Amino acid sequence: MPTHLYSFEGFEVRIEDEALWGLVMSRSLGRDLRASRKGVESLILDLLLLGQSRYGREIANGTGSLTFTLRAGEDLRNQCAQCVEGLEVQTFLLTRNQRLIPWIQGLLPEEAGTLEAGSEPPHPRAFPRGGILLVDAMSDGAERSLQPVLGLDGLVQRHLVDPETFRTLSPEEQERAIPIQAPATKSPRSGQLAARKGFGVAITAALFSHVFRRARARSLRWRVHLETDLAPGANRVDGLLHFDSTERIFRAQDLRLDVGWGEVPAVRFKDILGQDELKARFKEHLAWLSDPKGAPGLKASVLWGPPGTGKSMFCQAVSGEAGCPSILVPASQFQSMWSGESERMVRETFAALREQDAAVLVIDELDALAWRRDQTHPWMAQDQSSIMGALIAAIDGLRKGPGRVLVLCTTNQLDRIEPALLRSGRLGETIQVGLPGIEERGAILGGLVGMDLDDQALSELVSLTTGLSPADLLQLVETARKRAVPPQRLSMNILRQVVFESRAGERKRGLHLSDSDKRRVAFHESGHALLAHDLLGPEKVAHLSLMPQAKGSLGAAYLARSEDGEMFDRRVVMGHLAMFLAGKAAETLLAPDLGACGGVEQDLAEATNLAQRAVTAWGMDDTLPPLSFGDLAPTVQHHLSHRVSERIQAWIQEADACARGHLEQNRDRLERLVEGLLRAETLHHPDILAILGTPKNDT
Repeated sequence: MPTHLYSFEGFEVRIEDEALWGLVMSRSLGRDLRASRKGVESLILDLLLLGQSRYGREIANGTGSLTFTLRAGEDLRNQCAQCVEGLEVQTFLLTRNQRLIPWIQGLLPEEAGTLEAGSEPPHPRAFPRGGILLVDAMSDGAERSLQPVLGLDGLVQRHLVDPETFRTLSPEEQERAIPIQAPATKSPRSGQLAARKGFGVAITAALFSHVFRRARARSLRWRVHLETDLAPGANRVDGLLHFDSTERIFRAQDLRLDVGWGEVPAVRFKDILGQDELKARFKEHLAWLSDPKGAPGLKASVLWGPPGTGKSMFCQAVSGEAGCPSILVPASQFQSMWSGESERMVRETFAALREQDAAVLVIDELDALAWRRDQTHPWMAQDQSSIMGALIAAIDGLRKGPGRVLVLCTTNQLDRIEPALLRSGRLGETIQVGLPGIEERGAILGGLVGMDLDDQALSELVSLTTGLSPADLLQLVETARKRAVPPQRLSMNILRQVVFESRAGERKRGLHLSDSDKRRVAFHESGHALLAHDLLGPEKVAHLSLMPQAKGSLGAAYLARSEDGEMFDRRVVMGHLAMFLAGKAAETLLAPDLGACGGVEQDLAEATNLAQRAVTAWGMDDTLPPLSFGDLAPTVQHHLSHRVSERIQAWIQEADACARGHLEQNRDRLERLVEGLLRAETLHHPDILAILGTPKNDT
């Protein structure tokens, strides 16, 4: 690489290109190597002061001015070579002389790639930053053409002039010009050493622009150290700059926001189990972020859904897959008690995004910042309107470029978000991240316990965990592994028990029932299980428990949740009503003189609510017209209330008779289930199926 000469008040400093790279990259001076002349003045002064402080006495005894020569060590040369490996430089020639195009192509080094040419400047979006723009100043005149082409300051611009004009230019203008002899018809390409050297310097500057932008996008700088030595018998200090490592730096606004800027999350798509459809949906966004020719602007999505579905982790995975700098910040961090502070943080964060070619902003729990302005308390309305105005203006600013920004937001309460943010062009893409279906749960559980369970056991576990979120599944497996005795592998018995406890809650310690009360509870819960098994399907009964729970119940019969929802027709409604009332009927069957106890309160409430919906909302009663009772005028409701209450009572009585009759006809199966529950205290789906067998009739 060539050597740069700097003069400073009678002193001379010679710096190799590679050493200059190390100085600029370690101090983050200027935008790139093209702006390094002014930027390294402070470095030159530091070097001279260093030389005089270390070798002042020796220099004083010598003659002449001090010369400081700075070279790059082998480790720094290797670092520079690694950084430019694989990089490409695009070159564009702005000329009206078509004969000049093949001539310049022959003079350009191989690193310049294929030459593009035209009579008009390239469009900024079509020509990436870090390229070279060669302007033909020999055709239009040097005075006019030596002016930089506006709008293309991201390119290394050089003006092609003839040697005579080059010698008349000032030193500053010579830095932007390359002397070249005009091509003749049969003139060989000899005598063009100055042109080849100028092209090489331009390519070096363009390559450094790539390296500088890449490091800046990741907030990285180089760590270097300098070794100096005084040349014997001369006023020359030789410096050798060595490369140590890279380190991440922070900016002022990042420290004030207290968020990590430039960090690329370690999470990738492969670390997320399931969510294949969502991953495919974001492939287009990732391709756009990684494409240097991608149209600048904004893409934004709001991921919403219940807690624990993996929205935040998925956003981190998108940031990791993109490989570009990211800001991951909770929305509550933008909130401040000081007036105007929230708006300042919003502006500074989005201003940092505008400095990058490609970046990702993840705002977690967006509803903590951007709630609807019509839901704001009057004493907070002014502040909230000001924050929303700053946020909307910042998002609109990203739509204009100059870089590519992907904004991802998460929320559990989409209806609380300000509608002005959710319109098209801002955060218009809303993506629901719901609870995993059977295939997604299979993929998640397969990744968590696939080595411990066979396919049949895994299929059972998937069916038992309907309605659980990915966070619930992870917690379930972790709890089961803690209970497994090492090196024992996970067993279905442990997993069934953990699933049951996750639904039932913590067991109430210290409560002991008498034998008669325990038998009464066993009859109650077994009645529920028997009716659910026979009328709703054998797959419905998941767990049966005789253990008192902390939430107040003395036992429980848990039904499996439907995967895709359940169609409630008259038969299904009557089956559920009979199941609700089966606990009361079983207690009456055990003790006809005593009847049911107060534990049937919740059963009766659920049965009454379901019967009321069937009669008043679903139009299932044949003796009443098919109408929605709740939408009638109050006077009409009062007129029909007596008939409606009679029909609700009739549905309850029919279901109660169905439950009593079925239990009486299957008394032996009920007794077997009770005895099994008394022995085990907790029965799971396979145990219940083994005890109940086949019903005697299809009541």
